[in-house]
Amino acid sequence: MLGWLLQGGPHDSKHRGKLHPVVTFFIHYGGVAWVSVAVHDWMVVARQTSTGNAATLTLCITPPIRQSIGAFFGLYFVMFFSTRLALRWKQCDFYVEFYRQTFLCSVTIFHVFLGLYTDRIVLAQSFCVAVGIDQILWYVDLAGYLIL
Repeated sequence: MLGWLLQGGPHDSKHRGKLHPVVTFFIHYGGVAWVSVAVHDWMVVARQTSTGNAATLTLCITPPIRQSIGAFFGLYFVMFFSTRLALRWKQCDFYVEFYRQTFLCSVTIFHVFLGLYTDRIVLAQSFCVAVGIDQILWYVDLAGYLIL
């Protein structure tokens, strides 16, 4: 079973099926969300309570508004993922969208929802910083490719 979850190369037969992309999607999102929340709570919440500085983080947006913004990002994620699945449905290769949703830009939208909705601001911000760096590196790589 573990071997089935490993990459196996782009021409592996499991990548032409429908089960592997879906299982990979759910394992990826579940694993990243669980680890991200656990690390956030360990680094931010546990350290704030141990030092007694729980009120050091002041924000301009109140929790109900943050949760509404988070809910918007959650709805946006569901809608754009559903739309992308629907657009590829007739081509019978809609399952590749499950792989595409594991790119950092899509994962960031989900984690901004998770971070804002559960009042884990640092979690949402860290994914935004990471995707910003990722996009700059994609741009630099593309620019280098175009120059050469």
